[in-house]
Amino acid sequence: MMALGGTGYVLFTKQGIPRRWESQKQIDEKSKISKLVEQSQSKCRAVFPEWEKKTNACYFQNEDGRNTIALVGDSHVGHLFPGLIQVTKENEGIVVFPASCATPFIDIIAAAKDNPRRQNNWQLHRDAYKYIFEHPEIKTVVLGHHPGCSFYDVIDRQNPKEKDKNKIMENGIRRTFDILQEKGKKVLIVLDNPNLNFEPKSCIARPFITPFRGVFRKDIHSKEKSIVSYNERIINISKEYPNISIIDLSEYFCDSKNCYAVKNKKLLYKDRNHLNYDGSLYVAPAIMEKIREISRNH
Repeated sequence: MMALGGTGYVLFTKQGIPRRWESQKQIDEKSKISKLVEQSQSKCRAVFPEWEKKTNACYFQNEDGRNTIALVGDSHVGHLFPGLIQVTKENEGIVVFPASCATPFIDIIAAAKDNPRRQNNWQLHRDAYKYIFEHPEIKTVVLGHHPGCSFYDVIDRQNPKEKDKNKIMENGIRRTFDILQEKGKKVLIVLDNPNLNFEPKSCIARPFITPFRGVFRKDIHSKEKSIVSYNERIINISKEYPNISIIDLSEYFCDSKNCYAVKNKKLLYKDRNHLNYDGSLYVAPAIMEKIREISRNH
């Protein structure tokens, strides 16, 4: 009885064992991908040795000069990488340039008031774009951003006196879209996955506790001010650029009424806004298909 009670207590305090229902094959696959991600981090470190010392780690799926797709943005492009590397073909490869809470737009600083380390993320992205433009094998650039990062705290380095955050974002977006078009790059904008209004660990089965189903009203996402502001601006401006396409990840998490943190009995979130391994893998085929579609059509 004491042993049983002790085991139950450990499971309760550890919030269960999330992988206890996974097959050995699934565990082995995740371990394999984890190693590939680590190797990709090392490949980026060889080209950008200072990157991860300043912000999130960057990734090169293939060796320098053998990648065809670049992702630029914040940690919300970083969390797409584990899934995307599983759906690339032999002639494709991905580089990822994430910087904490940074927009993918040139010379725009975001979310730096409470985190001074983010002050120089604009320079990291300048270096990333320099690399992208110097490598003609990179045909497609994917831009992603968590809108909450730039909604309240944003600065335009080229016009620091501008205080209207809407104008600041518009200037940064157009500046970036202009040069990507000039350089002949195809562009895919990833509109963000929904934020959760609960902790995803509440969806994990634990002894004596019924797990939360992970369902919440769609309007919690669709009416969020930062989401509305960012998405409307991106959609309207992108209409002026024939090389730009959009994929809205909320379409894969939501139906007409609700959004879901769990799909096919798999929890898709690591925290309230970042996808976990299964979430990354869940959206990867749709993103990669969109990348290939614009490669064929533009």
